Amino acid sequence: MTPEPIALYCVERMNDFREELPSDIREKQRMAVRAHNRRMDLLIVVFFGLGFAAQEIIRACALSLGIAILIADILFVIYTMLVLIPRADWKYCLKIEFVCPSCSKPLYYQSSAFGPKSSLITRGACPHCGYSFVTLSSA
Repeated sequence: MTPEPIALYCVERMNDFREELPSDIREKQRMAVRAHNRRMDLLIVVFFGLGFAAQEIIRACALSLGIAILIADILFVIYTMLVLIPRADWKYCLKIEFVCPSCSKPLYYQSSAFGPKSSLITRGACPHCGYSFVTLSSA
């Protein structure tokens, strides 16, 4: 009996090659994740801060201004999440030299958009070209 495709996908997602990555790659991956998380934390604070400010403006009988601030807040968050943060992650990877030696593209990307973990962690490979950073030992 062959396993179901979904089961194979789950088994693949359980693999974790973090400990088998070279130490410099592992440390740079942690730095990139921390920098990304700081950016997201700042975005959350700004989002809720503007939301609360808009709420207070609406309570002060300036309904149209408050709604305009809420709409601008939502558009700002969407633009920041889809454009500014990935661009900043890309630049940060280039700055700390967290790039693939094969294709010269950054090794970090927002894994939550493509699954629970990045391919660097699940397969030990570049998310762009598939270059492997680990050597599998034969059993």
